[in-house]
Amino acid sequence: MNPNQTQVLVHGATGVQGRPVATEFLSAGYPTRVITRQPEKAAALAEAGATVLQADLADVASLRRAYDGVQIVALQIPF
Repeated sequence: MNPNQTQVLVHGATGVQGRPVATEFLSAGYPTRVITRQPEKAAALAEAGATVLQADLADVASLRRAYDGVQIVALQIPF
């Protein structure tokens, strides 16, 4: 996959697991979207080049907007 043409979406990008995942995709040159319920917590990721979207797993419309055009999804599932 060409990183410049592959849209990535990272769930939980302001968390302990999601932030390094998002940072790694950004460092590798992937256009990266991050979704969070609190966009202000993703300011550093936005400065690094991520597109920050406010979304919630309980809000289907917000997820549809976030997923539009995405080829790779990183989702951390709490156990």
